[in-house]
Amino acid sequence: MSKYYDVPMLQEPVWTREVALYFFLGGLSAGAYLISCTHADARIARKAARLAAGAALPCAPLLIADLGDPKRFLNMLRIWKPGSPMNLGSWILTTYTPLCMLQAVKPVKIPQIAGIPLAIGLAGYTGVLLSTTSNPLWCKNPWLGPLFSASAMHSACSALLLTEQDPPLQKLDAVSTAAELAALSAFQKLPDTPALAAGLILPVALSLCKRPKLAAAVALLGGLVLRYQMVMGGKKAVADSVGKT
Repeated sequence: MSKYYDVPMLQEPVWTREVALYFFLGGLSAGAYLISCTHADARIARKAARLAAGAALPCAPLLIADLGDPKRFLNMLRIWKPGSPMNLGSWILTTYTPLCMLQAVKPVKIPQIAGIPLAIGLAGYTGVLLSTTSNPLWCKNPWLGPLFSASAMHSACSALLLTEQDPPLQKLDAVSTAAELAALSAFQKLPDTPALAAGLILPVALSLCKRPKLAAAVALLGGLVLRYQMVMGGKKAVADSVGKT
């Protein structure tokens, strides 16, 4: 049954472009934070920490802008429900952001370590959140979390490679690209999956052609396009599903 008293059983997601941008910046920040905690070169680690902080700063305002009222965000923090990806994500963002700022200003070992699981959660929870909905594009798909996590690390590597030619970063970028492509191939639902896959393969081709900065820029744009297509694709999936009934 697709309708109940002429009301569609499936409702189109009310999420806007702000959510897609939040998904992208949150992933970018999380990936950069993890690099800042693990990279052997102190200079690159500092640059990654600053990138993580800069990307994290707009996340809460973007989320609040989508909710329309700051009180809605605060209300999610009144309770602790780790079984709810939305509630858990709100807590992750709230606790991760100050640790991320501290990492950018003056790294301290214990807060730095505490931020690592939060960054891992921020990188992938948005994909898990989508998979728990009834939306036909996202519903019960186990690959959304891994896809967003791999894309988060890929985006962070790409952003840093815009100004750095660092072999360890390049290796991490290659691994995260392969992981993202594998997860996207397993997802197999987006109508523009071939175009998104090309967005992953094109940077590889540009790197082989000795155009590393252009490759990094294309890959970074691809991370944003992935989140945008995922959010907007969810709207289209509901419209198509309702239109068929």
